[in-house]
Amino acid sequence: MDEILDAAQELIVENGSDGMAVEALADAAEVSIVTIYNYFGSKDGVIHRLGIRHHERALILREPLLNDPPADPVMALEGYMDLTFSHAFDVLDRAAWRHILAIDFNALGTGPRLDIDEVVHGQVDSMLDRVAAKGGLPGGAVRRDLTDLAHAVMDYHFYRLVRDDRVEPGAAARLARRQFRIAARAVLDRACK
Repeated sequence: MDEILDAAQELIVENGSDGMAVEALADAAEVSIVTIYNYFGSKDGVIHRLGIRHHERALILREPLLNDPPADPVMALEGYMDLTFSHAFDVLDRAAWRHILAIDFNALGTGPRLDIDEVVHGQVDSMLDRVAAKGGLPGGAVRRDLTDLAHAVMDYHFYRLVRDDRVEPGAAARLARRQFRIAARAVLDRACK
């Protein structure tokens, strides 16, 4: 299966995901078209699995931050945002992300699923547990508010990044950080009163 995904990734790099036909993928991976359909069900299934692989690889890059975040929750979440945007197109192009964000999960059949919201919430929650253990985060609803706020800001700017070819990852990250910082400080200030 990895050989097929490697070939799919190369085709996406060369031609974009719109240019990755199942027939071309079968030729590049030196497998039959039937094999691709058996493993992935469709072109969407291949691209979706590439998204899962992206998140698996991105987790390795995020582990140092997730395991030992700064004690300041805003700095920790800004670091997470930076990693999200800086590695957004390491494996997938905008067109592939558009496919992933538009896929009807029910049409993919059985198999692994990439629930981006679940992945982000899980990683952010774990990281904020560590921030709280360092004494950098008040308890209760504040943590949930920060998680939801970070997720909402990242979502908005990630979707904008994927949708608009003129938006660059660095610019999206800077704007997301700035907007998050303003709102997060207000949440933390309110909690400390």
